[in-house]
Amino acid sequence: MNKNETKDAKQYIRELPMDEGQWGRLVEVELTTGHKLTVRSVPPYLVDRATAKIVLPDPPVRIIKSQLPGGGEERLLDEQDPEYILAVNRTREERTVVTTELFWAYGITNVDPPEDDAWKREVEEYIPDIKWRAGKLGRKLDFLQFAVITAQEDMLRIQGAIMDLTRPSPELVAEQMRIFRDQIPGEGTEELEQPQERD
Repeated sequence: MNKNETKDAKQYIRELPMDEGQWGRLVEVELTTGHKLTVRSVPPYLVDRATAKIVLPDPPVRIIKSQLPGGGEERLLDEQDPEYILAVNRTREERTVVTTELFWAYGITNVDPPEDDAWKREVEEYIPDIKWRAGKLGRKLDFLQFAVITAQEDMLRIQGAIMDLTRPSPELVAEQMRIFRDQIPGEGTEELEQPQERD
């Protein structure tokens, strides 16, 4: 391959055969280093539960008093309030972080951090005050973040693979849209009865 050519992202992803008793699909993702990760789909319900408590804030209410005699007050939602916009952005960023960590911890199945902490010590040389995550899953996430996934391209390949495994197929979406349209009066595929001409 010419050095100026780039491979399509899907060329780095290979579907793995399903074993007996296996429920979810598995794919193999090749990283820029040549290492290969086994990735599985993340159940949508698991994502919903993980992010359930991270809710968007309610916009502030502005009270506008009428200038007309005898006029009352009008309550308006101010979605352009600067502090509200910042709060919404922070909430969305938090949901993104939680979802990404869930995809990595649950979706990547063939990574076990070594017992030796040499990789941690190397990171601490550059970030002395780093706060490592707690627990087994926390150690896995730290190892993935600082030792395994070493390029932005790797992150995109992994996230793309997990999203492709998780999202419904185009055929299923098209079928559901067809069913939805058929349930709307006048939007189905049935031909409308033509009015009869009078003599």
